[in-house]
Amino acid sequence: MKLYIYDHCPYCLKARMIFGLKNIPVELHVLLNDDAETPTRMVGQKQVPILQKDDSRYMP
Repeated sequence: MKLYIYDHCPYCLKARMIFGLKNIPVELHVLLNDDAETPTRMVGQKQVPILQKDDSRYMP
């Protein structure tokens, strides 16, 4: 699984903490703050964190 985050986002921090506490391996991808194109392409809006599941589906 891949987790797309912004470095300064409190919701992303919570998501990272949950994966860490549950010992779930996840590959982190830090997006640039002004990168609205990537999350919009994935889930239709600038919203993070975004989880890309093993079957390549995205979950906001």
